[in-house]
Formats: sequence, C-alpha cells, structure tokens
Amino acid sequence: MRSAEFQAWETSAWWQVKQQAGKFKLPDPSYWGTALFIPRCKTRVDCDNVAKAVHDMLKKTDVVPDDRFLVHTSSVYYTGDKFRIDITHERLDDWIPIMSPSRDVEKRLRAAGG
Repeated sequence: MRSAEFQAWETSAWWQVKQQAGKFKLPDPSYWGTALFIPRCKTRVDCDNVAKAVHDMLKKTDVVPDDRFLVHTSSVYYTGDKFRIDITHERLDDWIPIMSPSRDVEKRLRAAGG
C-alpha cells in the first residue's frame, strides 16, 4: 500500500528525473549502479520499495538501460531535504567476468562502450 506521502514523493521525483533525462543517459546496454539518498520524513519509507520505484522510473525515462544491468545500489537516509540519486556508469571489464553475459550481450556491451 502506497501512502499519500510516498505517492507525492514519487510524482515529484518522476518530474525531476524527466526534466534531467535529456542531460544524462547511459548507453544501452551498459552496467550501472545507484546510490539513493533519502531525505528524512514523517513516515520512513521502505528502502527496498524506494529502490525498485527509482530504478523503474530511471528505465521508463530512458536514463538507464534495463535494470538487469544494475550491478549495485545503496540506500541511505540523511538529514537533507531533497531526494538525490547518484548514478555510476560501471567499467565493462570489471563486470564482464562477474556477470558472465552471453556472447551476444557482451558484444552489444562492447559496441555501446558500456
């Protein structure tokens, strides 16, 4: 069940990401990670739910490729008043041995510079 506060946050975050989507876009496909900084609020939101909502939003706004290429994320509450998402573009050679992509996907990753 989504609280009214979460729905308001989600709507606000969607528009903020949408406004910035043209300024930052990872190649598709590429490995990526996020750090989510969640401002304190009256009711603490569930970090797992926030992470999923954020990753889905980033994909829907074409900022990042599919979240199957997401290799790490962290969520932290902090005393700031703005939600912040830091996105990292991960080095391909660091993740190919760990993620073991198919040859086709590896070829696409290398072609995209991911």
